Amino acid sequence: MTSRHLTGITLCSGLWLIGAACTKPAPPEPRSEIVATVERAGSGDLSSTPAPQIEDWLRKHRDLAVQVDDMCKPARDKADAKWPASTEGRVCTAARNASMLYRQYHNPPKPKNDAVGPGLH
Repeated sequence: MTSRHLTGITLCSGLWLIGAACTKPAPPEPRSEIVATVERAGSGDLSSTPAPQIEDWLRKHRDLAVQVDDMCKPARDKADAKWPASTEGRVCTAARNASMLYRQYHNPPKPKNDAVGPGLH
């Protein structure tokens, strides 16, 4: 290697070290009973798992998805703008998506008294 390459490598390494030293780590997330419930059910550590993978797992455990979706309602109502990106927010998003079809199938909307159905006017 030439000294020119070594200078470039040294400069890039130095800038990377300065950048790493200047960034502070994210504060730990508060303990969530919602996340703990899903992890206790066998999902494993969810702290870095994306919502689509959590949703896939919850689709295989529909009853748990419905239970967690119900647990998430109070958290959703008081959530701030960063909550959807938190572990609890990702779990709640996945639970809502995974339980949606289950809820529609098991709790279909009731017809209104004046509704007669499609094609029966």
